[in-house]
Amino acid sequence: MHAKEIIFKLDDIEGVYRTETMISLEESLNDKKRLMHTIFNEL
Repeated sequence: MHAKEIIFKLDDIEGVYRTETMISLEESLNDKKRLMHTIFNEL
């Protein structure tokens, strides 16, 4: 399931009026070689 789908499901819950989403890239950014390898493999 994609993050966007989860956010939309949360918004559909009765009583939920607002959500805040944060994505941490710290682990990937600590290994820039792995991050770039992953990005180029997905292209």
